Amino acid sequence: MLKLRGYKFLLKPSAEQETRFAQQVGACRFVYNLALEQRGMYRPKGHPLNPDGRRVSFADQCKQVVTLREEVDWLADVHGHALIQALKDLDKAFTNFFEGRASYPKPRVKGVHDSFRVPQDKKAIRVKKLNGNWSAVKLPKLGWIKYRSHRAIEGEIRNATVSLKGGHWWVSIQTEAGIEIEPSALPPVGIDRGVVVLAALSTGELIEPGSALRKHSRRLKNAQRCLARRRRGSNRYRRQKARVGRIHKQIANTRRDQLHKVALGIARRFGTVVFEDLKTRNMTASAAGTIEAPGRNVAQKSGLNRVILDKGWHTLEAFLAYKLQERGGALVKVNPAYSSQTCPCCGSVSKHHRKSQAVFDCGDCGHKEHADIVGAKNILRAGARLLSAPSEPHRRSATRTIKRRLTHAA
Repeated sequence: MLKLRGYKFLLKPSAEQETRFAQQVGACRFVYNLALEQRGMYRPKGHPLNPDGRRVSFADQCKQVVTLREEVDWLADVHGHALIQALKDLDKAFTNFFEGRASYPKPRVKGVHDSFRVPQDKKAIRVKKLNGNWSAVKLPKLGWIKYRSHRAIEGEIRNATVSLKGGHWWVSIQTEAGIEIEPSALPPVGIDRGVVVLAALSTGELIEPGSALRKHSRRLKNAQRCLARRRRGSNRYRRQKARVGRIHKQIANTRRDQLHKVALGIARRFGTVVFEDLKTRNMTASAAGTIEAPGRNVAQKSGLNRVILDKGWHTLEAFLAYKLQERGGALVKVNPAYSSQTCPCCGSVSKHHRKSQAVFDCGDCGHKEHADIVGAKNILRAGARLLSAPSEPHRRSATRTIKRRLTHAA
């Protein structure tokens, strides 16, 4: 089985290399926005500006970039494949738009997601070890750049992405390697995600790594207030904006570190994890409404959205999915309806069973337990029922092991 893996490292470029990075990013942004404008000028068939009804395709724009690099000197100094990758990103954005997965592509803005990607071409991307702490990566037209080496790179290099985040340059190297995965024999578990406790396991455990946002909230609030008093475009505004960005980066790093540790601990102990199929994007939508139809309890909903996003529900699910897959496990999602209102002992369903956020007290059989743990047990049982239902012939072999483990656990 071929497995893609990404490695992200902190770069230590020279002043000249940082300038070249900025030129690469600016050129890719220019080509992306130019191609976006060109596609936006498309007219339907029969229009005076487009009588043949011809659309501008990805292949057409790639040919035009080759011609453009011959005419513009500063584009010729940029690696051509990096510009092609920018066009590929635009083509993917339009595909997602037409298939209803995303909104219409927007122009790229300087200072927002500054990055460029270089694919592997004739071993142009190479890596070498310098000493115990440092290594170097060679990129086309950029030469060797030092980076902080905290882990070894395994597999064959496919591409490298250089990005600017928090005032530092980073490189993400994607590799491909063939690995053998055997089905996991570890027991299954159900997990209920919450706003007070990050994860409640059906085994009776409660996992709460702490709030990354609360740890830095005072610093962030003061920095944002100071930024609001600065005049836009001034040097003081630019420095303060960079400071706010660094605080946001610290919060994100803290949250991702905590979620990685939680996901790794669960993946090492369990073979199958059952989650609620939650639509996090819909759950964290604003309740402000419109001027004609304003929303209600906007401040309360904003606070709830902040807590949900700080917990990182979706990120935990994404981390667990690939960590389980590497170990032969699987992640299963079930319908979350009534999971916290169903008694795991007698099976009765009532909203009155849940006395408070943390207390579950069944009015029929008298069963008392932590409400989140009750939800996790019901989620595990729902996963067992889901996988024990009749399935397509081509799916039976892939889920047979998971069915046996979940049915035995329920």
